[in-house]
Amino acid sequence: PTATLTMDSAKAVVAHFAKVVVVERYRLEVSVEPEGAGKVALSPEQPAEGYEAGTEVTLTAQPNPGYRFERWSGDMSGTQPTATLTMDSAKAVVAHFAKVVVVLPEVVATSPESGAKDVPVDAKISVTFSKPMDKASAEAAFSIRPTVRGSFRWSDNTMTFSPEGKLAYGTKYTVIISTKAKDREGNALAQPYTWSFTTVGKPFPWWIWVIIGVVAAAVIVGLAYVFLRRRSKSSQGVE
Repeated sequence: PTATLTMDSAKAVVAHFAKVVVVERYRLEVSVEPEGAGKVALSPEQPAEGYEAGTEVTLTAQPNPGYRFERWSGDMSGTQPTATLTMDSAKAVVAHFAKVVVVLPEVVATSPESGAKDVPVDAKISVTFSKPMDKASAEAAFSIRPTVRGSFRWSDNTMTFSPEGKLAYGTKYTVIISTKAKDREGNALAQPYTWSFTTVGKPFPWWIWVIIGVVAAAVIVGLAYVFLRRRSKSSQGVE
């Protein structure tokens, strides 16, 4: 803006000026409630000197594990995790998060019941869960010892295992539902569920009952014969 000119002749000088455009900038203050529940991503990121006036900023609430986004407050409202704010003044926004209460699935009933005895060998094995399950994971979590082949079917929250053939007589079976079993939200059982039952003892073959019947009949006939002989001899002695 300062210059020197030697006047060795007539001179004409023009000074040119330009209009100064003042760019206004505003700061965006973002906080999270409760502290540590999540964070807020800004797009575009905020410069150190703040945003130019008129800049549209997209805010995205990102909850940490165990929390969910609930709402915005301050200079922005709404319940959607992504929202846009125009920077026409200094702004302050609060992202509110809520703790997620996770309800884990449980086994609430079994058939046969735990400790059951004399269970029919053609019995089916069923497990009832406390909430809707991911069927594939629940079936993969099922095991039985001794090993039995079979197939699954579902009715609401109940999974039923149908053995391919009859179970063995007089055998203790142990069924395990491992923590691979998950509900539809991906929550697994807190711990494996195990129960046992015992099948009915093996019945006698029919031919054994026939032999027993024949022997019993023979014994009865023999006793009757002895009784009648003694009675006959007693009658002859009296005469």
